[in-house]
Amino acid sequence: MLLAAEMAAQAPAGSTTTIQDVVYRADGTPASGTLVISWPEFTSPNNLAVAAGTMAVEIGAQGAISLVLVPNAGGTPDGTYYKVVFKLDELKTHMRSIVGNGTPGRLQRLERQVERHEAIFQRSLGIGATAGILLTLIHLAVDYYLRTH
Repeated sequence: MLLAAEMAAQAPAGSTTTIQDVVYRADGTPASGTLVISWPEFTSPNNLAVAAGTMAVEIGAQGAISLVLVPNAGGTPDGTYYKVVFKLDELKTHMRSIVGNGTPGRLQRLERQVERHEAIFQRSLGIGATAGILLTLIHLAVDYYLRTH
């Protein structure tokens, strides 16, 4: 958030915008975690040169966020945008429940399960290809028989 404050302090009045919102999880409850915002070098519509940068914004109580950015719409080069990565705490909790928290063997079981599914899929592809070839050969044989008789 320090970088946002620096941007706001260096920018002329009226050349920044404040974004205030609430971040929600998929289930509708307020999220917690961090937003990592990055951007390339660009010039704002007010001809303010903005250096490339990154900032991290903590998601506040009840999912609240507030940050100051320099507008990029109408700036140069065209197509310049802010990239936001959501590092939500609940994803870390979900991954811990899948992979475990240092429990030996849990990740190996997951890898074996993925390998089994991959083997079944590859086997299915082989069976499908074999059936396709067999049907093609039968079709050719019938076609040959009908042309010769």
